[in-house]
Amino acid sequence: MLSAQLPLFMPNSPAPSYAEDDLIIGAHNAHAVGYLEQWSQNLVIFHPIAILTGAAGAGKTHLARIWAQQTGAFVCDTQMDTQNIIAQICQCAVVLEKDVVNLLETELFAVLNAALNYKHGLLIVSQAHPEFWDLTLNDAKSRLRAAPVLKLTAPSDDIVYALLFKQFNERQIFVEPDVVKFAALRLPRNFTAISKLVAKADEFAFIHKRAVTKAVITSILMQEFTHINDEDTAQFGLFEEDL
Repeated sequence: MLSAQLPLFMPNSPAPSYAEDDLIIGAHNAHAVGYLEQWSQNLVIFHPIAILTGAAGAGKTHLARIWAQQTGAFVCDTQMDTQNIIAQICQCAVVLEKDVVNLLETELFAVLNAALNYKHGLLIVSQAHPEFWDLTLNDAKSRLRAAPVLKLTAPSDDIVYALLFKQFNERQIFVEPDVVKFAALRLPRNFTAISKLVAKADEFAFIHKRAVTKAVITSILMQEFTHINDEDTAQFGLFEEDL
């Protein structure tokens, strides 16, 4: 007897959207959004450098790409060397997504000096706050101290709920509002976790042709995040076949 073969999962995952219309604003990012919007409208009167920080999955890339769209900034990725970064800074606004912690201090100092001299606007994106960059050059530290730091914090339950609902809709998965709320209250507070849960729920719905329920959400949380309590496990009577 042939065993049943599960269908090959082809994710209905949209490409990440960095459009301004797709940005959800809340207490976690409102200050950064406001500052970057004002800065984009008049680069000359603002300090020429700003630092956007926050944990992985906090939404830094989305905000930085919106600012790049608003200003026509060039986005320097992790592969670009320091000379080319400085060449771009001399010509236009720049988003530096390369991890500055990995730059030599002399390289960082040169980048900061170029931004201060040409005043086109340099937005540095970093998980770590500048206080933790372990710099020793006093000149580099003084230049960074003068630059505003825009810190993204963890999103609230309401924002997590809105993001979950949005991503489920984008994948054309209907999930009951109480199930979405159940997930929102239990997920780690970052956008990476939100996307991961939605992707796993999408996979479950596709393979098993079943609705995404609280039991399914609980199973995903247990398997992917170990972020669930015994009361939830007991309430929904989880079995291996839930996923």
